[in-house]
Amino acid sequence: MARRELTIARREADGGIRRWDPFAEMERLHREMDRWFDRLLPFSPLTRWSSEVEVGFEPAVDIYETNEELVVFATLPGVEMKDIHVEATADTLILRGERKPLMSDENATVHYRSTWGGHGTFEARYDLPVEINPNKVKATLRNGILEVRLPKVESAKAKAVKVQVE
Repeated sequence: MARRELTIARREADGGIRRWDPFAEMERLHREMDRWFDRLLPFSPLTRWSSEVEVGFEPAVDIYETNEELVVFATLPGVEMKDIHVEATADTLILRGERKPLMSDENATVHYRSTWGGHGTFEARYDLPVEINPNKVKATLRNGILEVRLPKVESAKAKAVKVQVE
């Protein structure tokens, strides 16, 4: 008897049906919760003005899907091209980099540090909703916005098929 693999799918807001991996969804939720707790908990009314609190940097990321490709936009203000590393596999995108401190004078007193600013190294991994061709990925950095274009493999592209009604 042939072994069959069960595939779980879910209907997206756009009406499409996507393969659903509950473990990837839990991992994404875990990363998102970690990000929010890291942003919110280091600060209280007593530490808001403290220069002791270090704020890391994590880019804001938007991921879009068209019929031909996935398009990722990452907000990287103050990050130079030489400090950005983009890695792609058939189902994963990894963004790594470093944002240098905006103020380089170590003797300067910090009076306020934004939770959206910060500096340091960052690494973000995204499980892609469709298979892409990693050999054709292109990335550009303009005005602090990293744009990554990830072309889909042929089998992942939406195809319209006319069905004969009898």
